[in-house]
Amino acid sequence: MTESDRADEALFALWLSGYDVDPIAARDAWIQCLNRVQLQRAKAASRFSGGYFGLATRWWKLLQRKNAIAASWRPEGIKVDQQFIREFLGATQEWLRNESERDDNDFRSHVLEFIVRKFNTDEKSTRKNIRRMWILIDPRSALAIGPSIKLIQSFSVAELRRAQNSLTLVARALQHGMLISTPLDDVSRVFLPIKLMRDFIGTSLAKLLIMTNRSDCKLPIEESIVVLHRFVMRVQSTDIIDKTDVIPACSASVRSEWELTKKYLANIWRGTL
Repeated sequence: MTESDRADEALFALWLSGYDVDPIAARDAWIQCLNRVQLQRAKAASRFSGGYFGLATRWWKLLQRKNAIAASWRPEGIKVDQQFIREFLGATQEWLRNESERDDNDFRSHVLEFIVRKFNTDEKSTRKNIRRMWILIDPRSALAIGPSIKLIQSFSVAELRRAQNSLTLVARALQHGMLISTPLDDVSRVFLPIKLMRDFIGTSLAKLLIMTNRSDCKLPIEESIVVLHRFVMRVQSTDIIDKTDVIPACSASVRSEWELTKKYLANIWRGTL
């Protein structure tokens, strides 16, 4: 954490990372963080003539300035024009702000077009998978701030504690991975995983864990986390051959175990989607 972090952000980040934080206090801090983000986004959008579409366009331009990120949106052999990306980001922002069923149908069409164009998938099967996932997991409650706040307010202590069990495994795996593979100082090794959990992984994962546990879809997310945590924790610094790559090169034994792990994960997920 830094001096600029607010108390609620720090408290929520610690809960996401497995520290002993009261679940109700963590839930309240989570909601406070979302309320602040909602106000910040509305204020930022008001600066643009196009509102949220203008804000989305601005985000896209910032992404383009970072060549590594922009390149990942345009993989070789797959062409997605920049105007389409801007329109998709704008449609996403508008969908997150509106709550009608028509908006859901319109946005599903945008998602379908984006996936088909970016990943060159079959349109018929992609449409079917999108419709099924929309039923299993309500994307609006998971992504839109207003519905998210209502959803989080309904989380019980038992649900929060169960979710934190999985979040703790993820945070420990991140910390262990950094410990054995990256040249970080002791302070960074402690706080960087916390920041990653708060800013990129933990928030969405916490909602997804609780939402899937409430539904009938029974996705094996918790078991997958246990399996991946077990694999990462078995890897030691002596197994890392080259630490210069983004994904470090590992020994033959680690690569072999990773292949077995992937097969196991594929097996438990087969037939669930």
